[in-house]
Amino acid sequence: MTLYLFLKSYGLFHKEISVSHHFSHRKYKILLQGRIDGLYELPERIEVEEIKSILLNNKDFQQLEIDSYPEYKEQVLIYSYLLDQQKNYKSILPILTLINLINDKSRSFKLEYNPDQVHTLIFERFNQIIENIHQSDIKHKRRKKQLARVDFSLPENRPEQEEIMNEVAATLTRGEHQMITAPTGTGKTAAVLIPAIRHAVNHQKRIMYVTSKNTQRKIIHETLTPIIESGLDLSVCFLRASKVMCANDVVFCHEDYCPYVKNYQDESLKNRLFKKLLLEKIIEPEVIFAYSKAEKICPAEIMFDLAANCDILVGDYNYIFDPRAQLKQLFFREDLSDWILIIDEAHNLYQRSLDILSPELKRLSIKNLFEVLLNDRIKVYRDLKKSLSEIDKIFNKLHEEGRTHHPEKSKRIKICAFEDYFDYPRGRINCR
Repeated sequence: MTLYLFLKSYGLFHKEISVSHHFSHRKYKILLQGRIDGLYELPERIEVEEIKSILLNNKDFQQLEIDSYPEYKEQVLIYSYLLDQQKNYKSILPILTLINLINDKSRSFKLEYNPDQVHTLIFERFNQIIENIHQSDIKHKRRKKQLARVDFSLPENRPEQEEIMNEVAATLTRGEHQMITAPTGTGKTAAVLIPAIRHAVNHQKRIMYVTSKNTQRKIIHETLTPIIESGLDLSVCFLRASKVMCANDVVFCHEDYCPYVKNYQDESLKNRLFKKLLLEKIIEPEVIFAYSKAEKICPAEIMFDLAANCDILVGDYNYIFDPRAQLKQLFFREDLSDWILIIDEAHNLYQRSLDILSPELKRLSIKNLFEVLLNDRIKVYRDLKKSLSEIDKIFNKLHEEGRTHHPEKSKRIKICAFEDYFDYPRGRINCR
């Protein structure tokens, strides 16, 4: 700590340093950028530090090998390379620091920096990305030919449905938004999906269909099945809440505590399962869960990987509008012009948005969590219990405010004081 303060006070330590570099490779311009956690400018070298948190018991933490975290090693090495490209330092020392959240202990590992090896690593990744782009172009040309052969005729002649289809097609061409209202039974789902699919295939776009109704999901499935069976190569993924997709006994998404998450790091196992699921074309969450659990790999992570690669996604409003559940790897960016968003029952979105953006914390949940942690002596749990106690004090203040300003709504309730836990650590909460 003394050394850190010394370096910082003399301007030799810098935090949150942005690094970037433009590369030219195979007729492509590529921007690679990132942010270094800590940078130490010493007389003889520059030290680049990346800090990561893990969860391990004390014995495993002391015995861990840094090669167990290859993605962390690559990150700090690439950051060092980007920094080197910016200023061409004579000597760079990459340091990976792991902090164990169980006991706040840390270990730092000095890595060997070989710019030629990192250069090779980066350009291998570039080649993979460029190859994916080429494969996407080939797929796009093939789909356009398939599209011309697909029979999109509807089973019934409904003038209102035809009118909606024409309006949707024109709106997509103009790049505008549209709100549609029509009586039940008009066939809105097919009337929106068919022109959306045509436009998506012709312009290399993807479709996100958000709905909260299971009945609507069934209609979407029935609408898409004949289109795919007629020869249009589309992949569709139906999404479900990640906690429902958890195959572990307890929802704890960390590789050190969940074997399904740990196995997800096995690239060969993951890729084999991924290819197997994509053969399904229309992929239901039950299928994802069953296949993933059989392979002992995290169903939720596999579902999100599929979401990043499928042409049409069907999921709840949360995946777009809830900051906590949003598919950030897909939608957390400014330019979303490669997506077509269809919102089912849009009149419900107002109330859903209020619910999403109005977090609720129940005192009973705090109490139950406190009781679960009651006899745990691990530092991270002691800190959590103290935080829960502070939250409980806020509940007391809110309750008093409610009785003062809204006495007509006040009810006789029991207030549980968490401080009693610290006086009698093995007792139960006293309520008054």
